Amino acid sequence: MKYLFIVFISSLTFSKLSAQTLEISQKKQEQRIKKAHAANKISELEYSKLMEEQKVIKDAMQVANADGVFSPKEKNAINSKLNRAEKRLIKYQGNKEVY
Repeated sequence: MKYLFIVFISSLTFSKLSAQTLEISQKKQEQRIKKAHAANKISELEYSKLMEEQKVIKDAMQVANADGVFSPKEKNAINSKLNRAEKRLIKYQGNKEVY
């Protein structure tokens, strides 16, 4: 029962994501990446990988918005890309290497 409730709430959350919300999330994530690089929390290689990933996300958003409508499948795909990028940024920041 709890699982069904969680799935239901998750589906409502994903359906409410708009193109604008995804774009704002992407821009905030890109700013966090730039700040982490400026503070030397991530290396140059990690920075370039993360920025390339942001470019892929932007391209996916442009393709999804080409027809003017974000389908739930497109929203979920872009949201998944944003989540993976966020996890990767956290991993890179916490690797305890000195640059």
